[in-house]
Amino acid sequence: MIPEDKFDEAKHKEAMSIYIKNLYGKKEQHGESEIALHRLGGEIANSGITITPNLSDSLFYFDGTSVVGSHTAREIQELYQSGKLKEDTQICTANDHAWKLLKDFPHLMIKPEEAKRPFVEKPETTPPDNTKKPPSGAIENDDDEDDDEEDERLTPIKSIRGLLNDLWEAQRESIIARVKNEDLSERHEKKRKEHSEIKDSIEELVLEYWRRSKVLDDWIRDLIWESEDEKGDYTKKLKKGDSDANFATAIKWVEALGVDETAGCYAFRDGKNDYIYIGKAEGLKRRLQQHEGMEFWARATHLRLLIPQHKASVLKLERLLLLKYDPERNKIAGHSTQGSRADQVLEMINAEINELLTDE
Repeated sequence: MIPEDKFDEAKHKEAMSIYIKNLYGKKEQHGESEIALHRLGGEIANSGITITPNLSDSLFYFDGTSVVGSHTAREIQELYQSGKLKEDTQICTANDHAWKLLKDFPHLMIKPEEAKRPFVEKPETTPPDNTKKPPSGAIENDDDEDDDEEDERLTPIKSIRGLLNDLWEAQRESIIARVKNEDLSERHEKKRKEHSEIKDSIEELVLEYWRRSKVLDDWIRDLIWESEDEKGDYTKKLKKGDSDANFATAIKWVEALGVDETAGCYAFRDGKNDYIYIGKAEGLKRRLQQHEGMEFWARATHLRLLIPQHKASVLKLERLLLLKYDPERNKIAGHSTQGSRADQVLEMINAEINELLTDE
């Protein structure tokens, strides 16, 4: 049991140990033990030494049992806003030896500013080519479901950071081994050879984070009709089990919306988040008619239509919807990449990892 007067010091040593391992590698490196790392963390914590610039951007909190972190200031703000952290939660920065209450950091208790999203270039000189918009207010969205409660969205980010730290550690030690004219350790060599598996893991974690957060939703909204009095995202309730009636209802609904000849995407959904099938169409009515008799007309409880501002965006919109909802039936045919915003990020990650592990 740690004496009360030594408790803050012990917690900060633990936080610094976590931070040092993230910076300089795991405990096996150079034969260091977990105890040595913890001792080093305590020495740095008590000395006031600043290890790197912007070290204060790394924040830790105590959850009543253990030290959790590191986190950015924005992540702490999000955790507070979600109710995960309270005013009396203990917080420390990596270069401050004192634990303080969260309320002592007022800037960490405010709602995070809306993330500045990259500018999405949209043609301004020509009107959108999907000119048959749903009439404003003609038919209300028939979807009465609320948004999900906020998920633990930061877990995938923490895992991504850990995997990237592993890769950087392996490459750094590869460089050091060359300088010293030595063979790279078996552990680091194995990690470098695992880079393909690590890339796959990172991609899965990125998709998990995107699905939990609003990132994919933002990119989808960038492509569809959306203004104060008109929108391009409509949902219609269906009667589960009644295939013929659902088909007839859907065709009439598309005609009433005035989008029967409009390019767009459609999605069959069972319940709130179980997407059965997502497709695209140059003309929505004609495409839905081609699905007459398919089993998802009986399984679906909702039909959703999304209308892009430009016909050329329909493939990108479909791709983002597939990534967001991972529908059951589309897995059979596989996913197609169409240069969406998501694919651009995934390609960047792949290129950066390849660059990191290039010896030339």
